[in-house]
Amino acid sequence: MVHALTVKKKLGFVDGTLEMSSWENDPSKFELWNQCNSMILSWLSHSIEAEIVAGIVHAKTVHQVWEDLYDQFEQKNAPAIFQIKKAIATMSQGTMLVASYYIKLKALWDELELYRSPIVCYQTKKH
Repeated sequence: MVHALTVKKKLGFVDGTLEMSSWENDPSKFELWNQCNSMILSWLSHSIEAEIVAGIVHAKTVHQVWEDLYDQFEQKNAPAIFQIKKAIATMSQGTMLVASYYIKLKALWDELELYRSPIVCYQTKKH
């Protein structure tokens, strides 16, 4: 989703860096902002499961939806991590081509990586 929004130059709506314009200060700018916000809300609601959409359908801004989704899904999910690790440990090539086996295994490793906390690098002092 981030890649698609970046390509469309709409990521600012999601991450909050493009703030909502005021109707009183600039009606035409507000109208344009509101149109883009509604369009992105539509994109999001059509790209996630119906059960999740029910929890965000009344949100007014894309940024609000993004924050709600982040809060909901950023939690560590021990059962999901366990299932992914189990799938990795028990996967065998069987009759799959090596390329197919590699793609499936890499997809599991990539999914597992999503659950890891980002590494924070601190700048070291120069002597």
